[in-house]
Amino acid sequence: MNKLMKRVSASFLAVCLILISIVPVFADTNTTSPDVTVPSIETVQSDAKATAEYVLKCDFENLDISSTSYFYNVARDLILSMRAGYNCDSYVNKFLEAVKNVTNYDGSFNLSTEYSASTPVFVCYGYFIEVLTISGKDPSNYNGVNYISLLNDSMKNLTKNDFSRENSSWGYVHSINIYHLGRLVSFVHSYKDFMADYDKIIKVLESVITDYTDVKGIDSYGYSADNNGVVYTYLYNNLYKSSPTLSAKIDKVIASTYADYFSSSTGAATSWGSDSPNSTAYSLALYAQYGKSEYAAASYNAMNKLFKSSTTKGAYTYGPADNLLASQDALSALVTYLRVLQGKTNPFDVSDILTKQTELVSKDDSSITIKDADGVLKNGTSLYTSVLTSGSEHAAASKLLLSHNSEIETFAVYDLTLRNSNSEIIHQLNGKVTVTLTIPITLPDKTKLKVYRVDNDMLIECTSSVTEDKVTFETDHFSTYIFADVPVKESVPENDESIQAPTSSGESDKDSANTADSSPMYIYTAIVAMSAILYLCLGAYKKKEQ
Repeated sequence: MNKLMKRVSASFLAVCLILISIVPVFADTNTTSPDVTVPSIETVQSDAKATAEYVLKCDFENLDISSTSYFYNVARDLILSMRAGYNCDSYVNKFLEAVKNVTNYDGSFNLSTEYSASTPVFVCYGYFIEVLTISGKDPSNYNGVNYISLLNDSMKNLTKNDFSRENSSWGYVHSINIYHLGRLVSFVHSYKDFMADYDKIIKVLESVITDYTDVKGIDSYGYSADNNGVVYTYLYNNLYKSSPTLSAKIDKVIASTYADYFSSSTGAATSWGSDSPNSTAYSLALYAQYGKSEYAAASYNAMNKLFKSSTTKGAYTYGPADNLLASQDALSALVTYLRVLQGKTNPFDVSDILTKQTELVSKDDSSITIKDADGVLKNGTSLYTSVLTSGSEHAAASKLLLSHNSEIETFAVYDLTLRNSNSEIIHQLNGKVTVTLTIPITLPDKTKLKVYRVDNDMLIECTSSVTEDKVTFETDHFSTYIFADVPVKESVPENDESIQAPTSSGESDKDSANTADSSPMYIYTAIVAMSAILYLCLGAYKKKEQ
């Protein structure tokens, strides 16, 4: 009996040990939670730039903007790519060239709506003026056409009836794609100071969105996280803050989006019961814009873990394959998230550019900036910079500098060029701006750094100051500049006046000049006196001999 009890006890103990070892395994599996680690700005921007590169490569492989749908897709991707900080100047130029082929004589667009009736032409004006603005061109006078006015005039007579919808077995079908609503509000809000009928237009858009919004969002072929993200993300800085009725509805939509679509195990958003790359992307944008940082981080990490391509840089997948639509939605989410982390407006709200062009960053070197406190620079102005190390301009500048001071050994020659929205060079400004850049030469003593502007055969010294590794100077003219380590004071014209070193005695230049000029007079006087005495002595001697 004792042996039996011992065997039973041993067996029971063994079972308990097995269960103890197995239960934690199942517990870990069933309690998996999303990764809510907030990524760094640098990481998100790197992702956004990579995706921008992939998306634009796909867009421009066989560029077609003949329909409103194709047009807005390419324009949207350019806007997002530029806002990500990706240099896509070449793509912008190709796009603008292609736009010429769909432009009427009066500047309006001749675009097909055969396969995209829910995207009217006025939507394309909105995307187009933002491409122009962000790329440094003036949408109020591009090739002689005011595209802001075209947007205004094509929307000023819209009513709520133009945004009608019909019920179907799949949900409501809208006459105008609801995906444009939030972006249209951002467009109109950004250019409100330039649109004569802004108040009327924004009221219609507010009425449509408010009336069509219920606790789940807007029904367009049913409800979805995609719908909610693409519409409400872009309302945060405008209607959400100005309309209490709409803001209360949006708060409920965000709560509903999380409750209905957020996967508590992966952090992704679901569509039709499965984790979806598109729904996850737009949920990320929505959560980020409205300050739901934990949900946003979970969505971001889920999007990269579940849908980021393992074979193609910058691409995102739908199913096992790389997918352009998933990548475009990811780009929208990444750029929105990036700008939230940077404390900036949503990517389609360009009011930060239009309010005042207070800072201009070089297209070639981001460390070179212009501060325009007085609004001297016109909207659409761009700064281009280059270091001159050879060539005729470098040779002429070097010769001119050394002719004024041959002791200068260390200097750098820069070309600083301003261009307007039509790419025309601007030499002279109507006021002064402040230029800042990293000191381009090695200096033992930074107080000896001088900044000169080359003006034909003259050097004009610019008022400058040095702070740590930066030099700042004022100017109203852009051309060739020299940054030099000047060992001694020079006599170089500054604003048509000579620079002269003070005398060691502290006397004025006038006194110093008088003192220097009077010295030879004593010598002349002495010589004359001695000659007179010698003449008299010789005369006396001759008389004595006679």
